[in-house]
Amino acid sequence: MINGRQIAAARHLLSLSQKQLAHTTGLHMNVISKFENGAVQNPSAETLKKLNQYLTSQGILFTETGGVDLMHVPIAHFKGIRWYEDLLDDVLRSLEGAEDKTLYIENADDSVSPDFVKAKIAQLEGAGIVMRTTIKEGHKPQSGALDHYRCLPAHKFLNYIRLTYADKVAVQVGTNHCMVIKHCILSAMLRNNIEILWDYLPAPQKEQGEHVDI
Repeated sequence: MINGRQIAAARHLLSLSQKQLAHTTGLHMNVISKFENGAVQNPSAETLKKLNQYLTSQGILFTETGGVDLMHVPIAHFKGIRWYEDLLDDVLRSLEGAEDKTLYIENADDSVSPDFVKAKIAQLEGAGIVMRTTIKEGHKPQSGALDHYRCLPAHKFLNYIRLTYADKVAVQVGTNHCMVIKHCILSAMLRNNIEILWDYLPAPQKEQGEHVDI
């Protein structure tokens, strides 16, 4: 389990204040301060999860000997039943202050998205994030804005999603497991590939009598 001294060291490596860390993780600054100075040694599992997920996504490596280091290529993992919700939280943190607010989602299947994912998608849209999503031909998109979608041929559709946003690439590697790689060149290459395909893939067809947002 990570300790308060590791959190403080990780902050210094990333040049983050306690206030900045609190804002990005959604935690109260007092919680972080008390954990770092030893006043609280056993914070809640949810607090540890938020700190660990955010700091590792920024390239922090917590060593087995209780130390802290920076990974050459930062890799974070989101696991569990609600891993996709945690991933979308990272998308929001990464893009809310970015100049390019485009989120690329590949191999999506909106028909199986639970309500909490739909609510998170609505939150992203409310923050001004623009989504470009590829879906399987014949699938009905969740949003009415059909131009935000492109259809993949059924025989080319893979049932594992990949998200590209900011300088990160998230790849689903299991039923409840996702790996996020922070690498500006990799993310730029994948964004470019999707933009090229976007001009050639067909958009979903409007069903008769269906209203489409413009």
